[in-house]
Amino acid sequence: MREIRRVLRPDGVLLISSPNKPEFNRDRSEPYPFHVKELDYSEFDALLRAEFSNVAFYGQRSLAGSLVAPLDVKNASFSDFDESVEEGLGLNRPIYFLALASNGALPELGVSVFESHQTKNIFKSAPAVREIRVYFACDGDAGYEQARSHGVSYPENSERQSITLCLSASSKINKIRLDLSSAPSANLLHGISLQQGDGSVFWEWDGANSLFTNIGGITIRSIHSGLMFLCWNNDPHFDLVLPPDVLARLQSNARLVVELTPRPLLEVCADVLRQDDRLIADLRADATRDSIVGASAACAEVQTRSTNFSKDLENVAALLKSILAQRDQTIVEQSMQIRAMRDELLRAEAQLDLLKDVLLGGREEDRF
Repeated sequence: MREIRRVLRPDGVLLISSPNKPEFNRDRSEPYPFHVKELDYSEFDALLRAEFSNVAFYGQRSLAGSLVAPLDVKNASFSDFDESVEEGLGLNRPIYFLALASNGALPELGVSVFESHQTKNIFKSAPAVREIRVYFACDGDAGYEQARSHGVSYPENSERQSITLCLSASSKINKIRLDLSSAPSANLLHGISLQQGDGSVFWEWDGANSLFTNIGGITIRSIHSGLMFLCWNNDPHFDLVLPPDVLARLQSNARLVVELTPRPLLEVCADVLRQDDRLIADLRADATRDSIVGASAACAEVQTRSTNFSKDLENVAALLKSILAQRDQTIVEQSMQIRAMRDELLRAEAQLDLLKDVLLGGREEDRF
């Protein structure tokens, strides 16, 4: 504390945290192994006031509850309604103390709540998080590199999203690759556009499949609301076929904007396969009643659709096999952990029996 006071400016403020020993250890059967020293309120207060004339305490602990706050008042008072203790101003039973200490004036911190975006709704399972990443190669590059890429995470929440990816390059970009997801997923693609640094749009996708080439790990299916990209592995990707004049207009701070609706792949597979199955049946029916020319075209379309349908089935089978393999691996790892814990328990019991023999001077029947 003396060293902290020495290095602070005369009006400097110390912000320091410490566990509240009685509350921190309330439900623990043994001391926390990583704490050399723990303090209660009076010990912490005495330690600080020995070196600083002004001290203010705040309490901190994680809560699961309901927050009610005024919308138009910044510095509102705070009441903690705890079901196990009487209500009161301030925070009941803090797990940690957060203290301000100074020989000058202390700031007012007020009350704050940290809301985690991954757990802000405890009554709803958090959606999986995926990453979309753009790679861009410049003149002289041998290929795509991680150094020339930009990724953005997004939730797989079945809601339409607009994702902006930066294309920051010091030289001319000559090709662009897009990785839609970092894991198997289904993405309904609504739009792709290029913007300059000022936000002005200078190119937009017209919805044609010809934009995509060098496709890997993806099946593209047309549905009533657009193109559905079925991403079958952890590295689904494609190159964008952009006209040379569009690439030439890319500025050093340009951005690629992708609008999509992500959905769980297994949730979509059944719908896509049923749609293909119905379409194949309709085409076969048309082939039986049309003219020879029309029947030939319908049969060719049936063949194409059947081939795509078969590939989709193979991909679904591979996906399910991978999921089952991951599950089996998890079961094996958990079984090994349980066996290791059982062995540790048996060793601990043997050591305890040995310790009892040493302390009690032999077996119980030998003492009587």
